[in-house]
Amino acid sequence: MESKRSGFEIKRFNKETEENALFVINSYISGWPYSRKIDNELLSYWKTLEASCCPDNMLIGYQDKIPLAFLHGEDKKDEFAIHLLALLPGAAAAGERLLAEAEKKAKIKKAKIIRSPYAITGDVYGGYILGREPYTPHWAVDSVEAYVRAGFKIAHPALILIYNSVENIEMGKTAPDYKIEEAGAALEFKAETFRYVAFFEGQEVATCSARLYPEIKTAGGGPTGQIGFVGTNEAHRGKGLARSLTKLSLTRLKKMGAEEVLIATGLENYPALRAYEKCGFKRRYNINEWSKELRQEK
Repeated sequence: MESKRSGFEIKRFNKETEENALFVINSYISGWPYSRKIDNELLSYWKTLEASCCPDNMLIGYQDKIPLAFLHGEDKKDEFAIHLLALLPGAAAAGERLLAEAEKKAKIKKAKIIRSPYAITGDVYGGYILGREPYTPHWAVDSVEAYVRAGFKIAHPALILIYNSVENIEMGKTAPDYKIEEAGAALEFKAETFRYVAFFEGQEVATCSARLYPEIKTAGGGPTGQIGFVGTNEAHRGKGLARSLTKLSLTRLKKMGAEEVLIATGLENYPALRAYEKCGFKRRYNINEWSKELRQEK
């Protein structure tokens, strides 16, 4: 940890510092779209995740005893994940120091790269911002500056599309010989989940998972829905199954009260982009990924 002589200090996340961490996180996301306050219920949820919430990799940065920055990291074999870098306004320097500390930890673990955010960030934070998609938005200017100053590079591997559920949904026809049913869906933190599946001769050949976040509000104040994984076995593509399952999920989310529905896909996944846009989705946000390759010292 850094010397206190500069007035800057880094502390681990524990019972004594957790309120400071929550203060920084909630100040960071205050006023963001599709977000909700992080509270003690999430802290209890973290305790069930074990390795994903190792306190050794959850750091709070203080300047003259005032909490300014929070970093939540996790060891992932050859990679070091940063689930969240939350900063108060003007605290880019504090964020840079936390990133430097995370880099030290990553090198000790022999990690080859640091990524932020990570694929399971949405699981850890229970959809705290824009659903389950890991996300550091462009308007988080202090975090962006901290990553740049710390030598990270940015990529835009995917984007988020938005569907306004006030629009009418035309279901169309399901391809013959296929049967669509509801199937079991994984439980998620403070979300109402469901999944639809297409069967062909008794075998599952396509799926679409979805969820409603009652506490994550749109700009209009209504609940937010999200389409999760959508996939079709290669031999059954081109039948409109993914589109049918997506529209069925949209219809259900609308009935559940979703005002808008989010979906994410790769920027180069052109078939998926075309399919979602035909369903009425419109492009809204790039998903930014920050990364830094690490050189191990000899």
